[in-house]
Amino acid sequence: RDWSVTGVQTCALPILFSEHFGGEIGISYLSGSKISSTNNANQVSVESVAITNDASASMLRIIPALKIVGEAGKITPYARIGLVLGVSPTITANYNETDIYTSLFPIGTYDSTYSSTNKFTGGISIGFSVALGADLKLSNKVSIYGEVGMIAQTWAPTSSNYTSYFDNNIDQLPLMTTSLKQTNYVDSYSTTTSVPTNTGIPTPALKQYEPFSSWGFNIGLHFTFGGGNESLAKK
Repeated sequence: RDWSVTGVQTCALPILFSEHFGGEIGISYLSGSKISSTNNANQVSVESVAITNDASASMLRIIPALKIVGEAGKITPYARIGLVLGVSPTITANYNETDIYTSLFPIGTYDSTYSSTNKFTGGISIGFSVALGADLKLSNKVSIYGEVGMIAQTWAPTSSNYTSYFDNNIDQLPLMTTSLKQTNYVDSYSTTTSVPTNTGIPTPALKQYEPFSSWGFNIGLHFTFGGGNESLAKK
């Protein structure tokens, strides 16, 4: 799975140190596309099962970066490398199941349905980004830029919580214990089989890292406010 698929919105604030070196603070919001899977099983004259899973992710990314700018001209190349901080990451997973049972007389055919929504949250994600691009100067104040870039990033949630759980359209959430509704993800844990499970606390589980890496193209406009006679590298 790669959650960084679509829906990324980005803005950046440049800070210049010299003619060829500068800093940049980028902010982007990742709204990943939905990933779906379907599983169908059929045991003739006994049972058929249809299961659908889908999940989507979101994350706010803060990207402080170092920008290296080439010699100013009509076309000015640049490179950028930065640290990626993923804030408020979330994965929302939906589960739907329909079971159709075919029984002998007098029970006949009947079906059962199950559905749930589980949200994975907590922690921050740390990664890095690199990009290569160029500015095409249209005037002293406006230029077009194009770049190709990559973000390398993973994230492991620290908790998950069922926000809905239905059995045959009956809400089961109020009847579920904390251990069934919530899970805490940790680096390690131990259990003792002789001690009864405490149903009043979240269930422990090992952390699992999810990929949030991506690459792509950016095309846009740069505007220079003030200092209209300055070179492009000094924006």
